[in-house]
Amino acid sequence: MRTVPIVPLQMVVVDRKTAVLPLNPKQPRDGALEVRSPGVVALAQALFEQLWNAATPFGESAQEDDHGLNPMERQLLEIITAGETDEVAARALSVSLRTIRRMMASLMDRLEATSRFQAGVQATKRGWI
Repeated sequence: MRTVPIVPLQMVVVDRKTAVLPLNPKQPRDGALEVRSPGVVALAQALFEQLWNAATPFGESAQEDDHGLNPMERQLLEIITAGETDEVAARALSVSLRTIRRMMASLMDRLEATSRFQAGVQATKRGWI
């Protein structure tokens, strides 16, 4: 098993011949579509392989970059520097609002920032994003 901070699309690929994809990725409970088109199945398989290769083995800590950021922290910084809210970040990263606020507090502390704006500026100045 492996984990990734974000799964862009929930899907199932069976024997590299069939893919089950959501009708509406934002509302997976709306239903699914079984696809056997070789091109679509290959695309779904390629997405899975890319995520698998970038994933962290279950139970291990995510790899940090040269700035000490894990992939989720980097994505959070990109989201907030785009001017998005904590709620948008929580939905994009598929975590709770509380987790986003805890992560932001940690990042702001590490960046010695007193506001989200200042955190974005400091992260940019330090080359974190």
